[in-house]
Amino acid sequence: MKHTFGAALLLAVVVTLFGVGRVIGQEKLKIDEFGTVQADDLHNRLDEFAIQLQNDPPSKAYAITYGGKTSPPGAAKTMANEVKDYLTNTRFIDPERIVAIDGGLRDKPFTELWLVPRGAAPPKASPAKVIKKIPATPKKAH
Repeated sequence: MKHTFGAALLLAVVVTLFGVGRVIGQEKLKIDEFGTVQADDLHNRLDEFAIQLQNDPPSKAYAITYGGKTSPPGAAKTMANEVKDYLTNTRFIDPERIVAIDGGLRDKPFTELWLVPRGAAPPKASPAKVIKKIPATPKKAH
């Protein structure tokens, strides 16, 4: 009887401290981040990321890519699709486990690779803040 009461008390404390349905250690984890890299370096990074995914089957992969100020239109989306394509077709990760996000623009092209356990909040893109330009005052005709 004492053991049952002690176990119930411990369970109540855990639920109070961590909330119902939350598992300790269930937080998203940034696995890698990088700017412009050569194809071999990109593939090595994605291979390491794939190993992390294979070691944690219920988790999802999030790849957030950003274009740079001088990147061609659609560069971030193209990179996000390349990451997903490589993980799916080369490393055979289920495409349902991969979320590729065009994160918008930053000063330079950039990629973030996240491992997100089931039930954890997904990462959010953090593009550069846009500074609105103040229009120049028109010159008066003389």
